[in-house]
Amino acid sequence: MKSLNGYEVVIGLEIHVEVDTQTKLFCSCSREYGRDPNTQVCPVCLGYPGALPVLNEEVVIQGLKVARALRSRINEVSQFFRKNYFYPDLPKGYQITQYTFSLAEDGHLEYQFEGSQRRVRVERINIEEEAAKSFHTEDGYTLLDFNRSGIPLLEIVTRPDLRSPAEARTFLAKLRQLIRYLEVSPCDMEKGHLRADANLSVHRPGEPLGTKVEIKNLNSFKALEDALTYEAQRQIQVLEAGGKVVQETRLFDESTGQTVAMRTKEEEMDYRYFPEPDLLPLNVTAYLNRFELPELPWEKSARFVREYGLREDVAEVLTQERALADYFEEMVRDLKDIAQAANWLVNRVLADIKERSLEEFPIRPSQMAELLSLVESGRITLNLAKDVYERMLQEGRSARDIVESEGLEVVSTEEELQKFVAEAVEENPELVAKFRKGKEGVIGPLIGAVMKKTRGKADPKRVRELLLKALRGGSGA
Repeated sequence: MKSLNGYEVVIGLEIHVEVDTQTKLFCSCSREYGRDPNTQVCPVCLGYPGALPVLNEEVVIQGLKVARALRSRINEVSQFFRKNYFYPDLPKGYQITQYTFSLAEDGHLEYQFEGSQRRVRVERINIEEEAAKSFHTEDGYTLLDFNRSGIPLLEIVTRPDLRSPAEARTFLAKLRQLIRYLEVSPCDMEKGHLRADANLSVHRPGEPLGTKVEIKNLNSFKALEDALTYEAQRQIQVLEAGGKVVQETRLFDESTGQTVAMRTKEEEMDYRYFPEPDLLPLNVTAYLNRFELPELPWEKSARFVREYGLREDVAEVLTQERALADYFEEMVRDLKDIAQAANWLVNRVLADIKERSLEEFPIRPSQMAELLSLVESGRITLNLAKDVYERMLQEGRSARDIVESEGLEVVSTEEELQKFVAEAVEENPELVAKFRKGKEGVIGPLIGAVMKKTRGKADPKRVRELLLKALRGGSGA
Protein backbone atom coordinates (compact mmCIF):
# COMPACT_ATOMS: atom_id res chain seq x y z
CA MET A 1 0.00 0.00 0.00
CA LYS A 2 1.07 3.60 -0.49
CA SER A 3 2.97 5.31 2.31
CA LEU A 4 2.07 8.72 3.70
CA ASN A 5 5.07 11.08 3.84
CA GLY A 6 7.32 8.05 4.21
CA TYR A 7 5.22 6.48 6.96
CA GLU A 8 3.02 3.40 6.83
CA VAL A 9 -0.46 3.67 8.30
CA VAL A 10 -1.87 0.73 10.27
CA ILE A 11 -5.61 0.63 11.03
CA GLY A 12 -7.89 -1.77 12.86
CA LEU A 13 -11.63 -1.33 13.39
CA GLU A 14 -14.08 -2.21 16.13
CA ILE A 15 -17.49 -2.18 14.47
CA HIS A 16 -20.76 -2.14 16.39
CA VAL A 17 -23.88 -3.39 14.62
CA GLU A 18 -27.35 -3.01 16.13
CA VAL A 19 -29.14 -6.32 15.61
CA ASP A 20 -32.63 -6.00 14.12
CA THR A 21 -34.76 -7.82 16.68
CA GLN A 22 -38.13 -6.99 18.21
CA THR A 23 -36.80 -6.74 21.76
CA LYS A 24 -33.62 -5.84 23.60
CA LEU A 25 -30.81 -8.26 24.43
CA PHE A 26 -31.73 -9.24 27.99
CA CYS A 27 -35.33 -8.04 28.44
CA SER A 28 -38.63 -7.83 26.56
CA CYS A 29 -38.56 -4.05 26.03
CA SER A 30 -39.07 -2.86 22.45
CA ARG A 31 -36.07 -1.44 20.59
CA GLU A 32 -38.17 0.64 18.18
CA TYR A 33 -36.32 3.75 17.02
CA GLY A 34 -37.62 7.27 17.63
CA ARG A 35 -39.95 6.73 20.58
CA ASP A 36 -40.22 9.31 23.38
CA PRO A 37 -37.25 9.19 25.78
CA ASN A 38 -37.38 6.62 28.58
CA THR A 39 -40.64 5.00 27.40
CA GLN A 40 -39.10 1.63 26.43
CA VAL A 41 -37.49 0.65 29.71
CA CYS A 42 -37.86 -1.86 32.54
CA PRO A 43 -35.95 -2.84 35.72
CA VAL A 44 -33.52 -4.97 33.68
CA CYS A 45 -32.35 -2.31 31.20
CA LEU A 46 -32.45 0.33 33.94
CA GLY A 47 -30.08 -1.75 36.06
CA TYR A 48 -32.31 -2.08 39.11
CA PRO A 49 -30.88 -4.29 41.89
CA GLY A 50 -32.14 -7.87 41.70
CA ALA A 51 -33.36 -7.63 38.09
CA LEU A 52 -32.05 -10.63 36.16
CA PRO A 53 -31.16 -10.80 32.44
CA VAL A 54 -32.82 -13.30 30.07
CA LEU A 55 -30.99 -13.85 26.77
CA ASN A 56 -32.72 -12.99 23.48
CA GLU A 57 -31.78 -16.09 21.46
CA GLU A 58 -32.52 -14.42 18.13
CA VAL A 59 -29.41 -12.29 18.65
CA VAL A 60 -27.30 -15.46 18.87
CA ILE A 61 -28.73 -16.73 15.58
CA GLN A 62 -28.12 -13.41 13.82
CA GLY A 63 -24.57 -13.28 15.17
CA LEU A 64 -23.88 -16.77 13.88
CA LYS A 65 -25.08 -15.75 10.40
CA VAL A 66 -22.42 -13.04 10.34
CA ALA A 67 -19.82 -15.43 11.72
CA ARG A 68 -20.46 -18.02 9.00
CA ALA A 69 -20.53 -15.42 6.23
CA LEU A 70 -17.15 -14.14 7.45
CA ARG A 71 -15.82 -17.73 7.49
CA SER A 72 -15.10 -17.52 11.21
CA ARG A 73 -14.30 -20.31 13.61
CA ILE A 74 -17.42 -20.66 15.74
CA ASN A 75 -16.80 -21.58 19.35
CA GLU A 76 -18.80 -24.50 20.68
CA VAL A 77 -19.25 -22.72 24.01
CA SER A 78 -19.41 -18.97 24.50
CA GLN A 79 -19.74 -16.95 27.68
CA PHE A 80 -20.84 -13.51 28.81
CA PHE A 81 -18.67 -11.32 31.03
CA ARG A 82 -19.10 -8.14 33.02
CA LYS A 83 -17.00 -5.25 31.76
CA ASN A 84 -16.79 -2.75 34.61
CA TYR A 85 -16.63 0.99 34.03
CA PHE A 86 -18.48 3.93 35.42
CA TYR A 87 -20.29 6.41 33.20
CA PRO A 88 -23.77 7.88 33.64
CA ASP A 89 -25.07 6.02 30.56
CA LEU A 90 -24.29 2.63 32.15
CA PRO A 91 -26.72 2.26 35.08
CA LYS A 92 -25.42 -1.10 36.37
CA GLY A 93 -21.82 0.14 36.52
CA TYR A 94 -20.87 -2.60 34.04
CA GLN A 95 -21.68 -3.76 30.54
CA ILE A 96 -22.61 -7.36 29.73
CA THR A 97 -20.36 -8.36 26.85
CA GLN A 98 -18.04 -11.19 25.82
CA TYR A 99 -14.35 -11.47 26.51
CA THR A 100 -12.23 -14.62 26.38
CA PHE A 101 -15.06 -16.85 25.09
CA SER A 102 -16.33 -14.96 22.03
CA LEU A 103 -19.14 -16.17 19.81
CA ALA A 104 -16.68 -16.64 16.94
CA GLU A 105 -13.06 -15.89 16.04
CA ASP A 106 -10.53 -15.90 13.20
CA GLY A 107 -12.73 -14.87 10.28
CA HIS A 108 -11.98 -12.72 7.25
CA LEU A 109 -13.56 -10.58 4.55
CA GLU A 110 -12.14 -10.34 1.02
CA TYR A 111 -12.77 -7.49 -1.40
CA GLN A 112 -11.24 -5.52 -4.27
CA PHE A 113 -9.42 -2.29 -3.47
CA GLU A 114 -7.48 -0.19 -5.98
CA GLY A 115 -7.22 -3.12 -8.36
CA SER A 116 -5.94 -5.60 -5.78
CA GLN A 117 -7.59 -8.44 -3.92
CA ARG A 118 -7.50 -7.63 -0.21
CA ARG A 119 -8.23 -9.75 2.84
CA VAL A 120 -8.91 -8.28 6.28
CA ARG A 121 -8.88 -10.71 9.18
CA VAL A 122 -11.64 -10.59 11.77
CA GLU A 123 -10.24 -11.30 15.22
CA ARG A 124 -13.55 -11.93 16.99
CA ILE A 125 -17.30 -11.42 16.98
CA ASN A 126 -18.96 -10.64 20.31
CA ILE A 127 -22.50 -10.10 21.53
CA GLU A 128 -22.99 -7.20 23.91
CA GLU A 129 -25.53 -4.70 25.17
CA GLU A 130 -25.75 -1.03 24.23
CA ALA A 131 -25.46 1.81 26.74
CA ALA A 132 -27.98 4.62 27.19
CA LYS A 133 -27.82 7.77 25.05
CA SER A 134 -26.44 10.98 26.58
CA PHE A 135 -27.60 14.47 25.66
CA HIS A 136 -25.43 17.38 26.80
CA THR A 137 -27.30 20.66 27.31
CA GLU A 138 -25.91 24.15 26.81
CA ASP A 139 -26.25 24.91 30.54
CA GLY A 140 -23.97 22.04 31.52
CA TYR A 141 -26.45 19.26 32.30
CA THR A 142 -26.36 15.73 30.89
CA LEU A 143 -29.72 14.09 30.11
CA LEU A 144 -30.05 10.33 29.62
CA ASP A 145 -32.41 8.35 27.40
CA PHE A 146 -32.45 4.70 28.46
CA ASN A 147 -34.52 3.53 25.47
CA ARG A 148 -31.22 2.53 23.88
CA SER A 149 -29.87 0.84 27.00
CA GLY A 150 -29.77 -2.92 26.50
CA ILE A 151 -30.22 -2.89 22.72
CA PRO A 152 -28.39 -5.92 21.21
CA LEU A 153 -25.10 -5.28 19.46
CA LEU A 154 -22.62 -7.35 17.51
CA GLU A 155 -19.05 -6.21 18.05
CA ILE A 156 -16.86 -7.14 15.08
CA VAL A 157 -13.16 -6.58 15.75
CA THR A 158 -10.65 -6.67 12.90
CA ARG A 159 -6.94 -7.29 12.96
CA PRO A 160 -4.79 -4.24 12.10
CA ASP A 161 -4.79 -5.17 8.40
CA LEU A 162 -6.06 -1.93 6.86
CA ARG A 163 -3.44 0.34 5.36
CA SER A 164 -5.19 3.59 4.47
CA PRO A 165 -8.27 5.63 5.44
CA ALA A 166 -9.74 5.01 1.98
CA GLU A 167 -9.34 1.26 2.40
CA ALA A 168 -10.99 1.41 5.83
CA ARG A 169 -13.97 3.10 4.21
CA THR A 170 -14.13 0.44 1.47
CA PHE A 171 -13.93 -2.37 4.01
CA LEU A 172 -16.72 -0.92 6.16
CA ALA A 173 -18.93 -0.47 3.08
CA LYS A 174 -18.40 -4.12 2.07
CA LEU A 175 -19.14 -5.31 5.61
CA ARG A 176 -22.31 -3.20 5.68
CA GLN A 177 -23.41 -4.72 2.37
CA LEU A 178 -22.90 -8.21 3.76
CA ILE A 179 -24.83 -7.55 6.98
CA ARG A 180 -27.73 -6.03 5.03
CA TYR A 181 -27.80 -9.10 2.74
CA LEU A 182 -28.02 -11.32 5.81
CA GLU A 183 -30.89 -9.12 7.10
CA VAL A 184 -29.15 -8.92 10.46
CA SER A 185 -29.46 -5.13 10.54
CA PRO A 186 -30.54 -2.35 8.18
CA CYS A 187 -27.23 -0.67 9.09
CA ASP A 188 -28.76 2.81 8.87
CA MET A 189 -25.82 4.86 10.10
CA GLU A 190 -27.99 7.94 10.69
CA LYS A 191 -29.97 5.93 13.24
CA GLY A 192 -26.87 4.51 14.90
CA HIS A 193 -27.34 0.97 13.58
CA LEU A 194 -23.71 0.87 12.47
CA ARG A 195 -20.74 2.75 13.84
CA ALA A 196 -17.04 2.14 14.22
CA ASP A 197 -14.20 2.81 16.62
CA ALA A 198 -10.87 3.00 14.83
CA ASN A 199 -7.36 2.27 16.09
CA LEU A 200 -4.59 3.92 14.09
CA SER A 201 -0.82 4.07 14.34
CA VAL A 202 1.99 5.13 12.00
CA HIS A 203 5.58 3.93 11.60
CA ARG A 204 8.38 4.02 9.09
CA PRO A 205 8.78 0.89 6.93
CA GLY A 206 10.95 -1.68 8.68
CA GLU A 207 10.49 -0.15 12.11
CA PRO A 208 8.24 -1.52 14.90
CA LEU A 209 4.58 -0.57 14.92
CA GLY A 210 3.81 2.82 16.43
CA THR A 211 1.63 3.72 19.42
CA LYS A 212 -2.02 3.32 18.50
CA VAL A 213 -4.69 5.91 19.17
CA GLU A 214 -8.40 5.06 19.32
CA ILE A 215 -11.03 7.28 17.66
CA LYS A 216 -14.52 6.65 19.04
CA ASN A 217 -18.02 6.62 17.55
CA LEU A 218 -17.52 7.25 13.84
CA ASN A 219 -21.02 7.04 12.39
CA SER A 220 -20.61 7.68 8.66
CA PHE A 221 -18.26 6.56 5.91
CA LYS A 222 -17.10 10.13 5.37
CA ALA A 223 -16.45 10.67 9.08
CA LEU A 224 -14.41 7.45 9.21
CA GLU A 225 -12.18 8.40 6.29
CA ASP A 226 -11.81 12.05 7.32
CA ALA A 227 -11.02 11.21 10.96
CA LEU A 228 -8.38 8.63 10.00
CA THR A 229 -6.82 10.96 7.44
CA TYR A 230 -6.48 13.76 9.99
CA GLU A 231 -5.24 11.46 12.74
CA ALA A 232 -2.56 9.90 10.53
CA GLN A 233 -1.27 13.33 9.59
CA ARG A 234 -1.39 14.50 13.22
CA GLN A 235 0.67 11.55 14.44
CA ILE A 236 3.24 12.05 11.69
CA GLN A 237 3.59 15.72 12.63
CA VAL A 238 4.13 14.76 16.28
CA LEU A 239 6.86 12.28 15.35
CA GLU A 240 8.53 14.62 12.87
CA ALA A 241 8.70 17.27 15.60
CA GLY A 242 10.56 14.81 17.86
CA GLY A 243 7.56 14.08 20.08
CA LYS A 244 5.89 10.85 21.14
CA VAL A 245 2.36 9.73 20.30
CA VAL A 246 0.32 9.20 23.47
CA GLN A 247 -1.96 6.18 23.69
CA GLU A 248 -5.36 7.74 24.22
CA THR A 249 -8.97 7.85 23.10
CA ARG A 250 -9.99 10.72 20.84
CA LEU A 251 -13.21 12.01 19.32
CA PHE A 252 -13.69 13.37 15.79
CA ASP A 253 -15.20 16.85 15.47
CA GLU A 254 -16.87 16.91 12.05
CA SER A 255 -17.27 20.70 12.17
CA THR A 256 -13.51 21.26 12.37
CA GLY A 257 -12.34 18.04 10.69
CA GLN A 258 -10.03 17.34 13.64
CA THR A 259 -9.71 14.69 16.33
CA VAL A 260 -9.61 15.91 19.94
CA ALA A 261 -8.41 14.16 23.09
CA MET A 262 -11.20 12.54 25.12
CA ARG A 263 -9.37 10.49 27.76
CA THR A 264 -6.25 8.41 28.25
CA LYS A 265 -6.79 4.90 26.98
CA GLU A 266 -7.88 2.35 29.57
CA GLU A 267 -5.89 -0.83 29.91
CA GLU A 268 -7.58 -4.21 29.87
CA MET A 269 -7.05 -4.61 33.62
CA ASP A 270 -9.05 -1.43 34.26
CA TYR A 271 -12.24 -3.15 33.14
CA ARG A 272 -11.92 -5.95 35.73
CA TYR A 273 -13.62 -8.53 33.51
CA PHE A 274 -15.23 -11.52 35.21
CA PRO A 275 -17.86 -14.08 34.05
CA GLU A 276 -21.47 -12.88 34.25
CA PRO A 277 -22.90 -14.91 37.18
CA ASP A 278 -26.53 -14.44 36.10
CA LEU A 279 -26.09 -16.06 32.64
CA LEU A 280 -25.04 -19.65 31.98
CA PRO A 281 -22.32 -20.41 29.40
CA LEU A 282 -23.87 -20.50 25.94
CA ASN A 283 -24.05 -23.83 24.06
CA VAL A 284 -23.50 -22.37 20.61
CA THR A 285 -23.78 -25.65 18.70
CA ALA A 286 -27.47 -25.86 19.64
CA TYR A 287 -28.14 -22.86 17.36
CA LEU A 288 -26.19 -23.87 14.26
CA ASN A 289 -29.02 -25.76 12.54
CA ARG A 290 -31.57 -23.00 13.10
CA PHE A 291 -30.69 -20.86 10.08
CA GLU A 292 -29.42 -20.97 6.52
CA LEU A 293 -27.31 -18.35 4.80
CA PRO A 294 -28.74 -16.62 1.73
CA GLU A 295 -26.74 -16.20 -1.46
CA LEU A 296 -24.03 -13.68 -0.53
CA PRO A 297 -23.42 -10.55 -2.64
CA TRP A 298 -20.19 -11.70 -4.30
CA GLU A 299 -21.79 -15.07 -5.07
CA LYS A 300 -24.83 -13.38 -6.59
CA SER A 301 -22.67 -11.02 -8.65
CA ALA A 302 -20.69 -13.94 -10.11
CA ARG A 303 -23.95 -15.74 -10.95
CA PHE A 304 -25.35 -12.66 -12.72
CA VAL A 305 -22.26 -12.58 -14.94
CA ARG A 306 -22.50 -16.30 -15.59
CA GLU A 307 -26.28 -16.68 -16.09
CA TYR A 308 -27.29 -13.34 -17.58
CA GLY A 309 -24.12 -12.44 -19.48
CA LEU A 310 -23.76 -9.11 -17.68
CA ARG A 311 -20.52 -7.19 -17.43
CA GLU A 312 -18.85 -7.54 -14.05
CA ASP A 313 -19.23 -3.86 -13.18
CA VAL A 314 -22.96 -3.94 -14.01
CA ALA A 315 -23.47 -7.13 -12.02
CA GLU A 316 -21.70 -5.57 -9.03
CA VAL A 317 -24.00 -2.53 -9.11
CA LEU A 318 -27.13 -4.69 -9.39
CA THR A 319 -26.09 -6.80 -6.41
CA GLN A 320 -25.13 -3.94 -4.10
CA GLU A 321 -28.46 -4.38 -2.33
CA ARG A 322 -30.34 -7.65 -1.99
CA ALA A 323 -33.67 -5.95 -2.75
CA LEU A 324 -32.32 -4.49 -6.01
CA ALA A 325 -30.94 -7.86 -7.11
CA ASP A 326 -34.31 -9.48 -6.37
CA TYR A 327 -36.09 -6.70 -8.29
CA PHE A 328 -33.85 -7.31 -11.30
CA GLU A 329 -34.38 -11.05 -11.35
CA GLU A 330 -38.14 -10.73 -11.08
CA MET A 331 -38.18 -8.09 -13.81
CA VAL A 332 -36.17 -10.06 -16.39
CA ARG A 333 -37.91 -13.40 -15.84
CA ASP A 334 -39.74 -13.20 -19.20
CA LEU A 335 -37.63 -10.62 -21.04
CA LYS A 336 -35.19 -11.37 -23.85
CA ASP A 337 -32.97 -8.28 -23.82
CA ILE A 338 -31.38 -8.69 -20.38
CA ALA A 339 -28.67 -6.11 -21.07
CA GLN A 340 -31.27 -3.44 -21.84
CA ALA A 341 -33.18 -4.28 -18.65
CA ALA A 342 -30.00 -4.01 -16.58
CA ASN A 343 -29.22 -0.68 -18.23
CA TRP A 344 -32.64 0.66 -17.26
CA LEU A 345 -32.12 -0.28 -13.63
CA VAL A 346 -28.57 1.07 -13.41
CA ASN A 347 -29.10 4.33 -15.29
CA ARG A 348 -32.72 5.25 -14.57
CA VAL A 349 -34.30 3.39 -11.66
CA LEU A 350 -31.33 3.77 -9.32
CA ALA A 351 -31.34 7.52 -9.90
CA ASP A 352 -35.04 7.68 -9.04
CA ILE A 353 -34.74 5.68 -5.82
CA LYS A 354 -31.74 7.65 -4.55
CA GLU A 355 -33.87 9.54 -2.03
CA ARG A 356 -36.11 6.60 -1.09
CA SER A 357 -35.94 2.86 -0.63
CA LEU A 358 -36.71 0.40 -3.39
CA GLU A 359 -39.71 -0.75 -1.35
CA GLU A 360 -41.17 2.77 -1.75
CA PHE A 361 -40.53 2.86 -5.51
CA PRO A 362 -44.01 2.91 -7.13
CA ILE A 363 -43.18 0.81 -10.21
CA ARG A 364 -43.07 -2.89 -9.42
CA PRO A 365 -40.84 -5.37 -11.31
CA SER A 366 -43.76 -6.78 -13.32
CA GLN A 367 -44.70 -3.26 -14.45
CA MET A 368 -41.14 -2.53 -15.56
CA ALA A 369 -41.12 -5.83 -17.41
CA GLU A 370 -44.34 -4.87 -19.20
CA LEU A 371 -42.80 -1.55 -20.31
CA LEU A 372 -39.65 -3.20 -21.64
CA SER A 373 -41.61 -5.97 -23.35
CA LEU A 374 -43.43 -3.26 -25.34
CA VAL A 375 -40.00 -2.08 -26.53
CA GLU A 376 -38.85 -5.61 -27.30
CA SER A 377 -41.97 -6.35 -29.37
CA GLY A 378 -41.55 -3.12 -31.33
CA ARG A 379 -44.84 -1.65 -30.16
CA ILE A 380 -43.08 1.46 -28.82
CA THR A 381 -39.66 2.96 -29.40
CA LEU A 382 -36.99 3.29 -26.74
CA ASN A 383 -37.45 7.07 -26.69
CA LEU A 384 -41.19 6.69 -26.21
CA ALA A 385 -40.53 4.18 -23.44
CA LYS A 386 -38.63 6.86 -21.53
CA ASP A 387 -41.64 9.17 -21.71
CA VAL A 388 -44.00 6.37 -20.72
CA TYR A 389 -41.76 5.54 -17.76
CA GLU A 390 -41.99 9.12 -16.49
CA ARG A 391 -45.78 8.97 -16.83
CA MET A 392 -45.83 5.71 -14.87
CA LEU A 393 -43.90 7.40 -12.06
CA GLN A 394 -46.15 10.45 -11.98
CA GLU A 395 -49.57 8.88 -12.60
CA GLY A 396 -49.26 5.34 -11.24
CA ARG A 397 -50.69 3.87 -14.46
CA SER A 398 -49.39 0.81 -16.27
CA ALA A 399 -47.31 1.11 -19.43
CA ARG A 400 -49.89 -0.75 -21.51
CA ASP A 401 -52.69 1.53 -20.32
CA ILE A 402 -50.73 4.68 -21.19
CA VAL A 403 -49.67 3.38 -24.61
CA GLU A 404 -53.08 2.04 -25.67
CA SER A 405 -55.24 4.85 -24.30
CA GLU A 406 -53.12 7.56 -25.94
CA GLY A 407 -52.28 5.83 -29.19
CA LEU A 408 -48.54 5.78 -28.70
CA GLU A 409 -47.81 2.56 -30.57
CA VAL A 410 -45.15 2.61 -33.28
CA VAL A 411 -46.19 3.43 -36.83
CA SER A 412 -45.31 0.09 -38.32
CA THR A 413 -46.85 -0.21 -41.79
CA GLU A 414 -44.45 0.28 -44.68
CA GLU A 415 -47.04 2.36 -46.53
CA GLU A 416 -47.27 4.92 -43.72
CA LEU A 417 -43.55 5.15 -43.22
CA GLN A 418 -42.80 5.48 -46.93
CA LYS A 419 -45.34 8.33 -47.12
CA PHE A 420 -43.62 10.23 -44.29
CA VAL A 421 -40.16 9.54 -45.77
CA ALA A 422 -41.25 10.88 -49.15
CA GLU A 423 -42.65 14.01 -47.52
CA ALA A 424 -39.43 14.63 -45.58
CA VAL A 425 -37.32 14.23 -48.72
CA GLU A 426 -39.56 16.60 -50.69
CA GLU A 427 -39.61 19.23 -47.90
CA ASN A 428 -35.83 19.29 -47.35
CA PRO A 429 -34.19 19.68 -50.79
CA GLU A 430 -31.04 21.33 -49.34
CA LEU A 431 -30.38 18.40 -47.02
CA VAL A 432 -31.03 15.96 -49.85
CA ALA A 433 -28.58 17.80 -52.11
CA LYS A 434 -25.88 17.75 -49.40
CA PHE A 435 -26.41 14.04 -48.85
CA ARG A 436 -26.03 13.28 -52.54
CA LYS A 437 -22.80 15.30 -52.58
CA GLY A 438 -21.37 12.94 -50.00
CA LYS A 439 -22.32 14.67 -46.71
CA GLU A 440 -24.13 11.67 -45.28
CA GLY A 441 -24.20 13.19 -41.78
CA VAL A 442 -27.33 15.13 -42.79
CA ILE A 443 -29.27 11.88 -42.52
CA GLY A 444 -29.80 12.73 -38.85
CA PRO A 445 -31.97 15.82 -39.41
CA LEU A 446 -33.93 13.95 -42.06
CA ILE A 447 -34.62 11.11 -39.62
CA GLY A 448 -35.71 13.76 -37.14
CA ALA A 449 -38.11 15.21 -39.66
CA VAL A 450 -39.72 11.82 -40.23
CA MET A 451 -39.91 11.10 -36.49
CA LYS A 452 -41.62 14.46 -35.97
CA LYS A 453 -44.25 13.56 -38.52
CA THR A 454 -44.89 10.25 -36.72
CA ARG A 455 -44.92 12.00 -33.31
CA GLY A 456 -41.99 9.79 -32.31
CA LYS A 457 -43.93 6.60 -32.98
CA ALA A 458 -41.73 5.18 -35.73
CA ASP A 459 -38.80 2.82 -35.42
CA PRO A 460 -35.74 5.05 -36.03
CA LYS A 461 -33.75 2.14 -37.48
CA ARG A 462 -36.42 1.41 -40.06
CA VAL A 463 -36.80 5.11 -40.86
CA ARG A 464 -33.06 5.32 -41.53
CA GLU A 465 -33.20 2.29 -43.84
CA LEU A 466 -36.08 3.76 -45.87
CA LEU A 467 -34.43 7.19 -46.09
CA LEU A 468 -31.14 5.71 -47.35
CA LYS A 469 -32.95 3.76 -50.04
CA ALA A 470 -34.95 6.81 -51.10
CA LEU A 471 -31.92 9.11 -51.16
CA ARG A 472 -29.82 6.61 -53.08
CA GLY A 473 -32.54 6.16 -55.66
CA GLY A 474 -33.88 2.86 -54.31
CA SER A 475 -37.50 1.85 -54.16
CA GLY A 476 -37.72 2.36 -50.40
CA ALA A 477 -39.29 -1.02 -50.00
